[in-house]
Amino acid sequence: MSEDAKEKAVLVTGGASGIGFETARILVERGWSVYLLDLKQEELDEACGTLALPRECGLACSVTDEGRAWSARSVRWPQRSISQAW
Repeated sequence: MSEDAKEKAVLVTGGASGIGFETARILVERGWSVYLLDLKQEELDEACGTLALPRECGLACSVTDEGRAWSARSVRWPQRSISQAW
């Protein structure tokens, strides 16, 4: 794991499948702390299991409302410093 990756945390939207899941997989392999957002908790639970992430790393919410998605992140993972990138 690179020194840069040790302190990095990322929210991946659409993280339960497709491009989002593959992005999360690559980042996990590179040592990042990865948190997944998607619409269905069941699919997020499965993705977290596949990526060997705790279930708590997946949060079902719609990111069409930026404020709601950001506040959901704050409630679910208040201890992490995750920069807002959108």
